[in-house]
Amino acid sequence: MTNLCAFRSCVNVAIADAGGKCEYHKDRKMCSRDDCQNQVYARNLCVRHGGKKPCAFEGCLSYAKGGTFCLKHGGQCDRRLCSVEGCAKQAHARQLCVRHGGGRSCKIPSCSQHVRMGGYCQRHYRESLTLREQATTAADANGFDFDYMLLSLLIDREAWEPLDFDEATTCHEIKDEDWSLLQSLDNVEIAP
Repeated sequence: MTNLCAFRSCVNVAIADAGGKCEYHKDRKMCSRDDCQNQVYARNLCVRHGGKKPCAFEGCLSYAKGGTFCLKHGGQCDRRLCSVEGCAKQAHARQLCVRHGGGRSCKIPSCSQHVRMGGYCQRHYRESLTLREQATTAADANGFDFDYMLLSLLIDREAWEPLDFDEATTCHEIKDEDWSLLQSLDNVEIAP
């Protein structure tokens, strides 16, 4: 019969030489209270037994945040707030919230929207995905590999010289996994 991890609600198998703990819990401590199988939060106690201090406000069941009270009752907030007086929103760049100029703008020069993903606003990010999908589809339809198409755009045509694959001095400079790729590129013509 296999032994399960000693931690409460853990269904992982205990590993040898880990004191009855699983791989995930092997370096974690258990609450110092007798018969408690919870993980330590602070001061060798779990949250239930005082590892996290409760809010001092009468009747509140939340935990204190940065002092004696929870956030609702005046506890400290870990996140930086906007430096504009009266604004309680989270600060981003330059200690300002997005509304007060703390956000970044879209990469597209004529766009004043805020960045959402990949340096673009939501609209331009979707458009960039569509363009990438179209380029991939067109490349596949024409029998080209998209990676080769990108490579052709990156190569400096004036500085490019074909490799002599028969020359013994270049063999040690090329990784084995790249060798087949380079051999297939030797047959590809790059249009100007």
